[in-house]
Amino acid sequence: PLQANTIDRWIEIGQPSVDLNGMAIAPGTGMLFDRFVGTLTKLHGGCVRENDFIRPIVAGNNLLSGGFPLNQSADGVNGRAMNAATGFIGGTDAGLADVFSIFEGDATVGSNEFTGYVLLPSPFSYWAPVGDPATNVNEELLFMGCRSVFLLSQTEKAAYVSPLPWNPDAIEVQVPE
Repeated sequence: PLQANTIDRWIEIGQPSVDLNGMAIAPGTGMLFDRFVGTLTKLHGGCVRENDFIRPIVAGNNLLSGGFPLNQSADGVNGRAMNAATGFIGGTDAGLADVFSIFEGDATVGSNEFTGYVLLPSPFSYWAPVGDPATNVNEELLFMGCRSVFLLSQTEKAAYVSPLPWNPDAIEVQVPE
């Protein structure tokens, strides 16, 4: 959090004496801002990558952002390719499978709820809400552009690649004269 009533600086929760202002945040690292008062205005800038996004995932908890500033699905068209072929673990028990959770407070003011999704094993091989295995959400745009998700990964996925979800050749670039 940004420590209040002092010289403004970023600190780690539970480590108030450690100044993290100079810490570089790696691409694909998610952020969660929990505002206690007021509103938060964010400014996003930069270039949109024109290549696949290599995003290593560690075993255990991950807070991830997308490699592209657009809404994506877990494994649908223009999605993040989160499936068994890219190393994701399916299971009928959410405690033994890969699970991602979305913070609903991003979309619903005042909400502190999370919605979890589990990858079901073959022969289904699709993402479903935890507790609702009949609902296939592979094609749903659950990963919102410029927002983060929590991923509980059963295994390390050091070579995970989120494929390029758009065609750079289809965009007409305006060059100023």
